[in-house]
Amino acid sequence: MKAVDIYTAVAKEASVKPPVTKAVMEALKTVLARDLREQGQAKLPSLATFKTKTKPAKDAGDKMVFGRVVHLSAKPASRCVRATPAKQLTDAVIG
Repeated sequence: MKAVDIYTAVAKEASVKPPVTKAVMEALKTVLARDLREQGQAKLPSLATFKTKTKPAKDAGDKMVFGRVVHLSAKPASRCVRATPAKQLTDAVIG
């Protein structure tokens, strides 16, 4: 589903125009990004919980793979965002 389709579907469900829905979604994205940066987690009640995870840096080295020595390059530490669906959403989809 494309973003335009989502905006249209939400607008139809909420009885508002798609540009209003798009503005609300953009504001929601901004608020979530700020909370994730500052606190490391953000919640959308009845929908999902978002958390940041820090992956540690990996050192360079050699590793034995299928009987051959393979050189692995170093990788810097990184952060990613993980989302967990809320129980209400899971129950609505599955049950």
